[in-house]
Amino acid sequence: MPTAAAGSISLVENTARLTLADATAFRTLVRADDQTQALDRIFSDELPGPADGQEYTAEELAALVGYAFLFPDPEEAQVYTAAAVDSNGSFATNESGTIVVQLFKCVALGKEAYDALDRNDVRRVFRNDVGQIVDHMLALFGTAGYLDAGQLTVGNVEGARPEDVPGQGAWLSCEMAILWGIVE
Repeated sequence: MPTAAAGSISLVENTARLTLADATAFRTLVRADDQTQALDRIFSDELPGPADGQEYTAEELAALVGYAFLFPDPEEAQVYTAAAVDSNGSFATNESGTIVVQLFKCVALGKEAYDALDRNDVRRVFRNDVGQIVDHMLALFGTAGYLDAGQLTVGNVEGARPEDVPGQGAWLSCEMAILWGIVE
């Protein structure tokens, strides 16, 4: 059984995971019917291990269909700022940081399937997916139970190198940075 989130760092990560999992477009990307299935496609540190314990096959990676890594930004994970002192001398704090989301989608297995792709169209479809995920997350930001974010930055879509396709399949990825803040 996974360790439950506790403390400000893990609780923010958990809230970000729930926000992503409840974005309808993310559920579509990862072929999840509900929040629980979508949460199973969001990883913090690594993917589930390959069957042989050594290296993923292209089929194992493709079986993941779509997935995301979600983790605190290594440089701007969490910032605590004293905001005020009340009449008892207690500090209130502003808490903020950056969460990174990396989205991945497998688009083809094998060199023949890769060569047959209209790669411009496949990238456009993935950009549409990412844009819809962003739209859905923006609609959830600030709603009770979801991340309170002030900025979301989307990076470029990247893909597998042609020489990696035979072993890994063809995949696309995109990284987002979410600047969030909580006032206590």
